[in-house]
Amino acid sequence: MSSKDEFYKRARKLVVSIAKKLPPQINPNTLTLLGLLFALLAGLSFALGEIIYAVVCMFISGFLDLLDGAVAKASDRETEFGEVLDSVSDRYSDTAIMIGIMWGYSFNLSALWFLVGFSAIVGSIMVSYTRAKGESVINEKITIGIADRPARTGLIIIGAIFGCMNYAILSVAFLTHFTVLQRMQFIRKKLKQNSG
Repeated sequence: MSSKDEFYKRARKLVVSIAKKLPPQINPNTLTLLGLLFALLAGLSFALGEIIYAVVCMFISGFLDLLDGAVAKASDRETEFGEVLDSVSDRYSDTAIMIGIMWGYSFNLSALWFLVGFSAIVGSIMVSYTRAKGESVINEKITIGIADRPARTGLIIIGAIFGCMNYAILSVAFLTHFTVLQRMQFIRKKLKQNSG
């Protein structure tokens, strides 16, 4: 098990322990929508130049994104609709934050940086799409790839804290498309194994 997988395993274990202590009345879909709301607030904060608020909102949104699934599992309320709602909310969240960053850091004033930001948005969406489509084809979970959502969130937070957002977005743009290639290669290999 890689260090990344080990970290995620421990993080999930912590979140599950928190989820089990929450009142059973809490609806996991409500947590999903709250996570989306804080992501939208993060995007707005980036657009307005309120970096501290943006980072705090991203932390809250990321935590809620982990918590909703844990609550659903702990309370035996996992549903297909909840899974779709979570995935759709994540895509809106990613896009809202990236657009807020592009606006707040004046990427729209430079054609090059606008393309970098746009590439990061497309890459973020395609990472998730490749996973979803791949899993439906090979009937197996796909966790491979360096730029999953927590990693992208971490890069943006680091960029915001240290004032190097341009490089953070450039990293997201490059690493997301690299991750798509990683996953495509993994899917191709699995399909060959299954057919052989």
